[in-house]
Amino acid sequence: MIKIGFLWALLMAGFVSTQAQQLLTGTGYGSMAGKGDGWGDSQPVLAFNGIATMGNQVDFNTGDASNMPWIGLALAAPAQITKIRVLPRQEYAVSGSGDTTWSSWMYQYLEGAKFQASQDSLFTNPVDLATVGTVTNSYWQEFAISNLNSYKYVRLLNTKTFITFTQLQFYGISSAAPATGKTIYIPNEWKIAANNIQWDSTNRMKQSPNCVVFWGPLAGNDPTQATNTALRFEPQKILDSMEAVYDFLMDSMKIIPDAGQWAKYKLIIVMNNTWRDGLYTGWAYGGNYENQAPAMWVDPGVFKDNAWTATHEFTHTIQSMITVMYPGHGYTNTNSGFFWETHANFMAFQRYPTFATAADMPRAINLSSYFLGSGRKHYAQFYFLQQFKDDYGIDFVSRLWREANATAAETPLEVAKRLLGMDQTAFSDYMMRYAAKSVKWDFSNKNYLVASEKSLDRVWKFRKTVLLDSLGEGHFAIPDNQAPQQFGFNIVRLYPQAEDGCQQPYVYMKFKGHVDANASSGWRYAFVTVDSTTGNSVFSDFYKEDAAEIIYKLPANTSETYLVVMGAPTQMHFQKSTLFEPGFPKIYRYAWDIQLQGAVPQGYEKGFRSADTTGLTGARHANGGGWVASTAKVDATSYVAPGAFVLDRARVTGNARVEGRAEVRDDVTLSGNAVVKDFAIVGGNSAISGKAVIGGAATVYYSKVSDSASVSEGAFLQYNNLSGGAKVYGNAFSTGSTSLSGNIKIGGDAEIGGTCAKGTYLQCLGITDGTNTRTECDGLDNSPVNTDVNQAYTAFDDATMSFAKVVACGDSVGKASLPPVIILDTNSITVQLPVNSVSLHAVASDPDGTVVAYSWKKVSGPDSYAFAAATEAGTTVTGLVYGTYVFALTATDNTGTKSTARITVYVLQPNDAPVVAVDSGITVTLPVNYLTLWATASDADGYIDSVRWYRVAGDARCYIVTPGSLSTTVRNLQEGVYRFALRATDNKQKAAEDSIKVTVLPAVATSTEEGNYTTLHVSPNPASGIVHLTFPVVTGGNILIYDSKGSTVFTKALAAGAVSEEVNVSALHAGMYYVQVVTRNSNKYTASMVVVR
Repeated sequence: MIKIGFLWALLMAGFVSTQAQQLLTGTGYGSMAGKGDGWGDSQPVLAFNGIATMGNQVDFNTGDASNMPWIGLALAAPAQITKIRVLPRQEYAVSGSGDTTWSSWMYQYLEGAKFQASQDSLFTNPVDLATVGTVTNSYWQEFAISNLNSYKYVRLLNTKTFITFTQLQFYGISSAAPATGKTIYIPNEWKIAANNIQWDSTNRMKQSPNCVVFWGPLAGNDPTQATNTALRFEPQKILDSMEAVYDFLMDSMKIIPDAGQWAKYKLIIVMNNTWRDGLYTGWAYGGNYENQAPAMWVDPGVFKDNAWTATHEFTHTIQSMITVMYPGHGYTNTNSGFFWETHANFMAFQRYPTFATAADMPRAINLSSYFLGSGRKHYAQFYFLQQFKDDYGIDFVSRLWREANATAAETPLEVAKRLLGMDQTAFSDYMMRYAAKSVKWDFSNKNYLVASEKSLDRVWKFRKTVLLDSLGEGHFAIPDNQAPQQFGFNIVRLYPQAEDGCQQPYVYMKFKGHVDANASSGWRYAFVTVDSTTGNSVFSDFYKEDAAEIIYKLPANTSETYLVVMGAPTQMHFQKSTLFEPGFPKIYRYAWDIQLQGAVPQGYEKGFRSADTTGLTGARHANGGGWVASTAKVDATSYVAPGAFVLDRARVTGNARVEGRAEVRDDVTLSGNAVVKDFAIVGGNSAISGKAVIGGAATVYYSKVSDSASVSEGAFLQYNNLSGGAKVYGNAFSTGSTSLSGNIKIGGDAEIGGTCAKGTYLQCLGITDGTNTRTECDGLDNSPVNTDVNQAYTAFDDATMSFAKVVACGDSVGKASLPPVIILDTNSITVQLPVNSVSLHAVASDPDGTVVAYSWKKVSGPDSYAFAAATEAGTTVTGLVYGTYVFALTATDNTGTKSTARITVYVLQPNDAPVVAVDSGITVTLPVNYLTLWATASDADGYIDSVRWYRVAGDARCYIVTPGSLSTTVRNLQEGVYRFALRATDNKQKAAEDSIKVTVLPAVATSTEEGNYTTLHVSPNPASGIVHLTFPVVTGGNILIYDSKGSTVFTKALAAGAVSEEVNVSALHAGMYYVQVVTRNSNKYTASMVVVR
């Protein structure tokens, strides 16, 4: 059996039935004809091969074929009839010539009789199997039947009488349920004895008209009584369920016609985990056997509650047969692999429209910015197919399969574009309809989708609407990690702001896309509003300009307003046909900025998240003014910003801070110097401690984040453990890690858990560019897969984003003045506590007027700060605390036109230097010209980011083998004195070092004539087992061996007069050691020794 790559491409080696025919049994019934010959209502029991009941007799005197006399048999099980024998009733047989024969007068009444079969007992649509011709005298007549179908009912139909003299025998291949003309395809691998598959069509098989289920010996002959209760199932219920699925997908949805291979073979259902030797395991798969018969492999548990999974997998079965029935069509390239799952869940959703949450709706709504082929949501984002169905019928969705050009490696969207006859512009417009409808699920099954979304816990609705970055007054930008990809989209909730004297709310928006970031950059954008009286959505025009100013007056009765922006490149971009997906850095993103008047985006409106306090009691915290529920606890030393919330049973202690508009809820503990800021939400029983920071629009539940670890941007964490300097950012998504620590960085759209302390991961594990593949904790920071195809860009300045018009109450009333030009001394400043102040300087001018006012304000960052002169071009900011501040200077000209410039101030924690310790001095004697250096490095308020050995003094011909490790070998030493140092740098770039003196002595000549050594000699060296030591004659003493840290690892006493000794060093670890002979009169002889393994 072969499983190819993805579940969607499951194809298995396949097998033709060779079962032996058998004598069939059943229950007799029907009418026996007589013509007043005295045959009564009771019949002998020998008819039909010993069957006891025959049914009622009636007299028959008409020529109406529909009322011909007949006798029938309801078979015990449906069967493929292969042979029929006609015998005389035993009591009417005539003996002659040693043979039992029928008399010739009996035969004449059988001539012309028909043998027929049917699926129903009334023979509504009978099928002729054989006709009796002229018969000769013999004991019995036999008819071979050429028949491939299985039937439950058979009969002998005759226009004449005396059929009650007849005894019939039917032979064939029995099955277990009524069947149609389809046969059972027996896979080839089942017929190979060496495979020991142990299939059994007699005891462990049951079939229905379109399906056949096989199960293995672990479930027993009666799977309803399987020893393992997890393997119990009722075959008939599974067949009934699958027949219903079959009818829905084949008859109602019409994905593929019931013809060709479908009409020939039944769907094979193999019950997973019921077989021995690990055969056929797993939950559920769909595919086919040998491009011959459709097949599914499912665990009994698949059918416990409903047939969602069965419908999904049966869709895979149909998909796999597309290439069989439509050669050259379907999707066989890896880059279209996503569509197998997308389509399968779509079809399951058609059958179970209330089950949208089962299709992972959270991924669909939270990852809407991703392209439609993203492996992060390929099971979930099938709603664009709903639009195809609504507009063009369900068959159009099926045509995407049947008419896809496999040879050309077409992707589903390319097929749709071709079938619709649209160019790129028209297709982008069409896909924008899908994006706009997705705001309020404006599809034909809207009610089901709305109900499903409402049923989701709030934790799973963390990013349906995106929170923009504020870049200045009215100036906002999509965070880079959320920039829409191809046909991905952003939904931004807008809150109209009342304007004095205006009767109708409006939005004045300048949109500008970063066209230089990508080739073929393009966008579509529109407003979507909701009518408060009808609940219906109202759509604005769709806009496509790279830069445009739009005045949109809101329709009457508007209760909700949204901006939808979709990535719409001028030409389609697809990864290589051999790649499932290329990874986040290799996917084009289409960033954009907006300038708003008349409305603010979500997160910047008054009362943001205040609804979370509905029904709760609480008060403003004395330190900061943030809202704290009465059930929560916040220490007096902890800070809660005015727009922040501490809810439920959360605890904030020590110097911990909740800043910006962040929210801490449930049973969270926030302690030490930890910070939760910006728009972040922390919930569950999360514990945030040390100097950890949770910021941006991050969501953290049921996680432990400690030390200097951070979570930022749009990252989502659940059941994680972060420590050290671990950083999680971007759209990273993790629902379980044992330990992410060290300097690991996880961003992009990576979904990584487990245990790891190093490397930068911007994509999921297994992502490849065809040459380089990310593997679990591979430790790589600069993998080629991390190289971004998107060009770097900077946010537009306020002058670029300024309006060209003056708009009041939604109407243009004039041309806008040119804005002032502001020049800052620098774009960023970094200070480290205890320094807690900075000076900010700027100059401003106006091209068509004069600058009349200045105003400094904080855009983001901690709430501890104070301006010395907030209305001057230059000012000093004091009272800064740890964190990142963004300050903005707004200059206003004589017409009231404004512009803003921003400066970022990084305030670092006080930082203790690392502690570094290296070995004490080392002496080696030539010819040994190498040694191992050892060191330790630690950092009390952070972690060690890097270490490096370097030569301070000594002969430059030596070299350090691994300078970036705490231990390293130094080779090619020359006679003389050296000094080596290790420098360690912590995560805040503070460094410390320690050094070691190394003395290299010249080789000492020995007098071989006297056989008396004047120094200690070790041989062999390097050593791994027994070493031989030679030294001057001693008066007794000891041999000592030290490791490179100076610890004694071996001692041995020496007798007086000894000049040599053998020592076994096999127990020592590999590394550098020092051997010393110390005599009783305090003479010392020392040599270095290297132990290898």
